[in-house]
Amino acid sequence: MDALIFDMDGVIVDSEPIWIASKQKTLQELGIKVADSYHYQLFGTTLEHMWTRMKKDFNLPLSVDQCIAKGEKIRGEMLRTEPTKAIPGAVPLIKRLSQAGVPLAIASSSSVEDIEKAVTSLKLQPYFQALVSGETCERSKPFPDVFLKAAQSLAIEPDKCLVIEDSVSGVKAAKAAGMVCLGFENPAFPKQDLGQADGLIQDFSTVTLESCHSYFYS
Repeated sequence: MDALIFDMDGVIVDSEPIWIASKQKTLQELGIKVADSYHYQLFGTTLEHMWTRMKKDFNLPLSVDQCIAKGEKIRGEMLRTEPTKAIPGAVPLIKRLSQAGVPLAIASSSSVEDIEKAVTSLKLQPYFQALVSGETCERSKPFPDVFLKAAQSLAIEPDKCLVIEDSVSGVKAAKAAGMVCLGFENPAFPKQDLGQADGLIQDFSTVTLESCHSYFYS
């Protein structure tokens, strides 16, 4: 392993509950009621992908751009009262790897603004050499573009990169990029089928430099 690439939402930042709550409120204001579990399939994808899918599924009266604007307004209101919270163990892991000299990147479907805000709020700027948003790529996860761009930004070959992901689409994207992928099963959140990952973890405190390297020589 020559570099490690993190997804952000659900891996570094405990943001999934607000994502779901904001989408649910948006849909409710448009007269749609749906179970929270509907949104699990959309984890790791861009806003455009999410709302294109929901517009089709629920025949929403607004355009995709209008849905995005409405949803982001609601999410912004929620975020103003909610501090940025890190996933337990994520920040110490980032610091351990950085101190060991491992180049680090974030490859997220979130916007550039959201990524920069999270990194700044958690004081993680010194530890990452690249921050890549899916909105800067032609295709979103499960396509590999965002991970390939992150590897290029680090000047590391994709097959030398390890990815930590928590979503089905994210794992598919990492594998499509030719990277080794660890699936993070957050014990505080419903499980997804991360069976395509090369390994599964539930606790970041168990992740070491040695265990990361082992996936490349197993």
